[in-house]
Amino acid sequence: MTDEPESLRARIDDALGSGDPERIAEGLGELRLQLPPRPPVSAPAPGVLDAFPDGPPPEVVRDYIWVVGNYRPFATPMAPEQTVRWWVEAAVRGGGGAAALQVVLYLRHQGRPPGADVGDAIGYLADRPIAPGREKQGAEDLVRYFLDHSETYERAIRALAALKDHPTMAGILRVVRPYVRPDDRPALGL
Repeated sequence: MTDEPESLRARIDDALGSGDPERIAEGLGELRLQLPPRPPVSAPAPGVLDAFPDGPPPEVVRDYIWVVGNYRPFATPMAPEQTVRWWVEAAVRGGGGAAALQVVLYLRHQGRPPGADVGDAIGYLADRPIAPGREKQGAEDLVRYFLDHSETYERAIRALAALKDHPTMAGILRVVRPYVRPDDRPALGL
């Protein structure tokens, strides 16, 4: 569908601000399918995922992570750190391994946003409260996948070692211990 840029922006802003899970899912899906050159739209804040009472479905989280990482231009540009924070939010709020894996895949290679790194994701994760249940699972999955990929393992170990005494990270470290090489466990207090 070809739209005038202002029409697309108004429609997307309306859908994402509606609080209606179905309209939010459709809006994110529409952004994901928008071909370049893309008109500027407002960046969807992670709060749009809260509209889903039982948590956002995996396909919505997938679209959200893709839009935040790939849709350009946003009406207000996003700094790489903000992109990483919003990816972490999506992985934690989505609480599924697929979302965590998607974030790790974006951060593991040279195509990641300039200046964004695994340490940013782990640092942000440590600073945010983690609710039991879905959020706890999402946080554990995210760290586990960072440790499970050779491209992110060393960066994750450095970040985790710096935060090993942080209350949020201490609980996560106990769960992901099997993914930490025996030689690296002492640096993490394991």
